[in-house]
Amino acid sequence: MNKYAGLLSSIAQKHSIFKGNNEPENEWKARIVYSVCGMMAYSSLWDETDEEDVSITHIKHRVAAVFDSYKQLFPEISSCFPADSDELGDEIIKAFLNNGIVYHRPNRIHPSKECSASFGKICFQRGINIDSIAGVSGIGFYSLDNSSNNLTTVNNMFAFEEHSLAEQWKQITLHARWKSSEDFENSTEYLKMEPPYTRGYWINKPYKNGDTFILRTGLLGAKIYYLYRYIDDSIEISALPSWQVGEYQYRALANACLFYKNTLPSIDYSIDGRLVHIHINYLLPPREQNFIKLYSWPERCTSVLSDFNRKCDLNVFEAIKHILSAKGYEFIQR
Repeated sequence: MNKYAGLLSSIAQKHSIFKGNNEPENEWKARIVYSVCGMMAYSSLWDETDEEDVSITHIKHRVAAVFDSYKQLFPEISSCFPADSDELGDEIIKAFLNNGIVYHRPNRIHPSKECSASFGKICFQRGINIDSIAGVSGIGFYSLDNSSNNLTTVNNMFAFEEHSLAEQWKQITLHARWKSSEDFENSTEYLKMEPPYTRGYWINKPYKNGDTFILRTGLLGAKIYYLYRYIDDSIEISALPSWQVGEYQYRALANACLFYKNTLPSIDYSIDGRLVHIHINYLLPPREQNFIKLYSWPERCTSVLSDFNRKCDLNVFEAIKHILSAKGYEFIQR
């Protein structure tokens, strides 16, 4: 860590990227470089000139150049990352887009307006000046702030569902418009309601105990979702609007349904000094999942696409845990 006048150490200190007590040094170095690539991608949003707008391709080239430079300076981290730097650039841009850090128009990408929301010790930030970047967890920016525990501002900033999982399911079922239906064709899938979920979230047989569940039918990429229930061996269905289920939004309903049936898996974590290892046992709704991914590192940077296993700064994790616990998600320390 002392190479090149302690370059990585100074970055880690400036941006509060602490090494886990039991974390191998090369994995810590990889996390620092991952965050540096995120910061450089963010700073490149201001590279616009009179002749050229900033594009996704420009940002990817900037990430690739920074990434290659750090691999040359610290060749020991090469084995900690995927061989293709495009994978890293794609993941960073995707995280920025999914969390409102940037906005994309044809052939142009630009930063969002400045926005912040505080909870616990953490003030989550986006759209800030490059020189104002303080703490970095993953590629998410934050500062320390004990001034507010306002869930509403966090919900608004990241477009979270404002209601708890219990309230979401209550509202969904309360407004159901039931109608009788014939049995569906063989392509129908039924939300699986009990673990293990490691082999998928859908099964080919319905539940017939009279409770309300979720099914989907149709071709891949054009699935139609319904609530369903069986009354005296006859199925009743209620269509779910496409805006509520498209682009993986159905996971919000799936989490709410499993929560209501008391079968939603916990989010497990373990603490290693100032580093927290997170294991997500069931994918969260897209916005909550993207939020965690923005403010965390992959457990292994060789798989930057990892959704289930992440690392996070302890203070940031505590804020995230309280925010999601208020919605009904259970966290268990292992």
